Amino acid sequence: MTPPPPLALGLIGPGAWGAHYIRTISTMAGIRLTRIAGRRPERLRPYADQGYNIAHHWRELIEADDLDGVIVATPTSTHADIVRAAIRRRLPVIVEKPLTLDPGEAAELLEEARAHHATVLVDHIHLHNPAWHALKEALAADAAPIHHITAIAGRRGPFRRDTPVLWDWGVHDAAMLLDLLGRPPERVDCRITPDPPGELVELLLTFPEGISASVTVGNNLQRRMRRFTVHTDRQSLCFDDTLPQKLWRLPPASEQAGAQAPPTGGRALPHPRQAPLIRLLDHFAARIRAGQSDWSDLQLARAVTGLLHRCQLQAVDARNGAMPPSPALFDRRQAKRPWTDVLRSDRK
Repeated sequence: MTPPPPLALGLIGPGAWGAHYIRTISTMAGIRLTRIAGRRPERLRPYADQGYNIAHHWRELIEADDLDGVIVATPTSTHADIVRAAIRRRLPVIVEKPLTLDPGEAAELLEEARAHHATVLVDHIHLHNPAWHALKEALAADAAPIHHITAIAGRRGPFRRDTPVLWDWGVHDAAMLLDLLGRPPERVDCRITPDPPGELVELLLTFPEGISASVTVGNNLQRRMRRFTVHTDRQSLCFDDTLPQKLWRLPPASEQAGAQAPPTGGRALPHPRQAPLIRLLDHFAARIRAGQSDWSDLQLARAVTGLLHRCQLQAVDARNGAMPPSPALFDRRQAKRPWTDVLRSDRK
């Protein structure tokens, strides 16, 4: 049987993550990147030399009639307009996280997708990690109730003007929590501590059935971290995206679920090694070929946006307990926590 022709995709935003998409797609069969749109000529020039069709405005790419799907890897503030335009053209789309900082906007995009029977995937990349799926399978096999979740994530930078740390780093933890537990928390507490030029954000979330979650994210850590640990009475399952072996079974309530790496006193659990971005793109291609609409990611993204917005509104400055004056200034509120073993400490 002759294989079908490769799907033609367009990319809007050839920045750091967009370039990762470009490199990944170049290694895959069944899909090819044909068009790239961006605003900075110095970024576009090398791709023009490689034969890609270049556009200097995203609308030009969205309106092309030779694409099977589009990838949006632009600043968060531009996502809604681009995704809405793709939905209205019935063009399947992958959009980088976070979908938006506005819960109302997220709800509107979900309704648009439903009305147009669209496919919109949101790049909550860790949900496509084989180790994440293995963690969920191990929890299902264990059948012991979850009682607590701990998470820590961040690195040195990035220091973004348009996306606060809560939304830049915390979006992944919010997506993982909601994907795992299937419901929003009943109570949220959030505090922010200054660590110029970055900040540290601490969340304490209480879910139904007494499940609690402690999440710490920051952009001034000494090293990159992405650890998410689920505690039951029988075991602690630790997902660590920074390690070659990403899933570990530890003793119950293990202290090694904190900042230390690699975890000790536990056992690595097997899982497939396929790159999460390849899995996401394979899923996207399968949906396009099947002609199936898919807005389940948008449903999750709406819930994630709602949760982070609640945290933002509850945020207090860890130094004095003051509420941030407005959500618009949230990215300027800064705070501090005793994670001195992982923080870059240049303060006096």
